[in-house]
Amino acid sequence: MISGKVLNEQFIVMARFGYKQFELHQVLIRPEARIIRKGTAIPEDLSNRKADALIVMQNPGSCLPREELKDGWQESIPDKTQYQLMRLMERMNWDELIIVNLSDMCEGDSFEFKRLLKICELQNLPNSCYANNIQEFIEMTNLVDHVLYGWGSKPEAKRLAMEHGFLPIDGLKLNGKEPKAYWNKARDYPRHPFPYLPNKCEEWIDEMAAVLKGLPEVSLGEA
Repeated sequence: MISGKVLNEQFIVMARFGYKQFELHQVLIRPEARIIRKGTAIPEDLSNRKADALIVMQNPGSCLPREELKDGWQESIPDKTQYQLMRLMERMNWDELIIVNLSDMCEGDSFEFKRLLKICELQNLPNSCYANNIQEFIEMTNLVDHVLYGWGSKPEAKRLAMEHGFLPIDGLKLNGKEPKAYWNKARDYPRHPFPYLPNKCEEWIDEMAAVLKGLPEVSLGEA
């Protein structure tokens, strides 16, 4: 397991941020992020740039820009999930990975996140750039060789995935690409890259690499 310190020397996270009004307060949103290997030229606008893979997550959690918020792309502070994705990139020898979400809201507290989702539902507010717009996501898959799912076990994530058209996965082809994930087959969800326990974190990387390489499952873990 490569340390965060070493990964910070190898990769940078760039993202687009903004604000959305919910009730009486604003919520930070992040429609897209990219993990890029250092040494690669980084243009001012990363939109529509080709990458090795794209992963769909639940939401950006407590993601924050490294400096004061501005228009356009800017550096983001990596979190533990993104470190896991960097480790997968190292294993697969990838230079760039796109992160998009079922919800764009930057909220790390699960109870507050569910409350904001309820507000969106009651007020018919889209909380993702892909809400009811799977075609835009399908067009984005033209930029990558691999499409990954990793939103985890929360029921609200599965509901959003169904609503946005990311599920059911059977027979789903995105520009000829079948979405890939390390599935929990018993509970039917794509496992999250960061399952907290160190051995499970390593297991996720091993299993995702096996899936991407078309190899048999390495283990039968149920986390």
